[in-house]
Amino acid sequence: MRTAAGGGGRRFGRRMRADVIAVLALGALAAGVATTAEAVGKRIQPGGTKCPEMQVIQPVATGTYAITFGSEAGSISLVVRNTTGGPVVDFTTDGATHLVDRVLVKRGDGANHFDYRPDGVTAGTGLHAPKNPATGKYHVPSYLCVATRLKPPPPVDVCPNLEGVQTEIPPGMIKDEAGNCVTPPPPPTDVCPNIEGIQTVVPPGMIKDASGNCVTPPPPPVDVCPNIPGTQETVPPGMIKDASGNCVTPPSPPPAIDLSIAKDDSADPVSAGRNVLYTVTVTNTSSVKATGVVVTDTLPAGVTILSVRSNQGSCTTSGRTITCRLGGLPAGSKAVVKVLVRTTAPGVVTNHARVSGNEPDPTPANNTTAENTRIVAPFQPPSAGCDSVTVGRRTILVGRATTLRIFVKSNGRGRANERVRVTGAGIDKSARTNRLGIAVISVRATRPGIVSIRVTGESCSRRIGAIGGGQPDLTG
Repeated sequence: MRTAAGGGGRRFGRRMRADVIAVLALGALAAGVATTAEAVGKRIQPGGTKCPEMQVIQPVATGTYAITFGSEAGSISLVVRNTTGGPVVDFTTDGATHLVDRVLVKRGDGANHFDYRPDGVTAGTGLHAPKNPATGKYHVPSYLCVATRLKPPPPVDVCPNLEGVQTEIPPGMIKDEAGNCVTPPPPPTDVCPNIEGIQTVVPPGMIKDASGNCVTPPPPPVDVCPNIPGTQETVPPGMIKDASGNCVTPPSPPPAIDLSIAKDDSADPVSAGRNVLYTVTVTNTSSVKATGVVVTDTLPAGVTILSVRSNQGSCTTSGRTITCRLGGLPAGSKAVVKVLVRTTAPGVVTNHARVSGNEPDPTPANNTTAENTRIVAPFQPPSAGCDSVTVGRRTILVGRATTLRIFVKSNGRGRANERVRVTGAGIDKSARTNRLGIAVISVRATRPGIVSIRVTGESCSRRIGAIGGGQPDLTG
């Protein structure tokens, strides 16, 4: 395959020289050819044509030549035929889309221009150079200039349902699923502006509210009074719910009562090991009878229950708790509970008691009571086991100033300058013995108890008692 040269390619062959007369004759001849029947579709091109923007085929011979058609590579086939009028050229392209618009058949300074525009052709016959005036026949072509293009594809009809070929979707139309051009439906109406996205219908389980929004409907009202006609969302004023869930008028409240409780102990202070009697008194100070009266007495540690008695009802004991069920108590009446206990250890103990009834009591402050009892150590008379220290007294009275004469002996003789210390019952004093072995100390006991008399550095001692403040006068 041969290759055609571009329009700016090398010029082939010799340039023919002719005088002015020859040139004029050639022009006249060419003008005559353009008007003959065989010259239809061609024009005589005057000398000097350079084939601008065309592809050049040289030499002109039968064969296939590679040329381009627009953006595509292709080829053109030439057949050179000898006729009685001289040599002619036929051409054929290699495809239906490879078109030839123009062909210049060149000879010397002259050329025949075959123009196939506007449609272009894929084949042509009988192309020839200008005639030789001397012979009356066509010159042998020096070269061909060919203008080509690529045939555009037929337009695509984007709307097969519309008359004519539509290369674009008409304004205001869209393509449907079948590929037709149609007028679009109006945009959907969003019935739920408060929900994201476009809702064309109210979603299941929702309703439209007064503002036009789609909301979950409130639950149906609950009838709280099934025994009353209609739906009652709340309990009507002045009514209550009974155990069956019905709404009823409440019963009248029971009359209020006022129960008070008080407690006394029989001895305070009391020596450990002795008995104490607690008296609990319950009084109904209201104007109506109290029913279901119960007294609860909680005994402290440090005492032991001996007996419980009440003037009405019955009492039971569980551990340190005494419960007396007194029953009814008329208005203004009293009930008494007596509890006898034995004290066990020194200290202050508190006995708590409370009272309650079936009726409401608007003054609960007087429903409880507490009694404190001070338990002291039992008095032990002084021991006479030591004869190195003797005292003129065996007891002193609490709160009264008393002078003690203490005689410190050793082998029956008084010991001088011995330090004697007196402690206990709120006393802490000391003095030294004189030359006769006697120490004189003035004391005042502030509470009952044992008063110890000791000689510093010695093992012997003496004890006396401080009595008073309810303590029996013990001697011996």
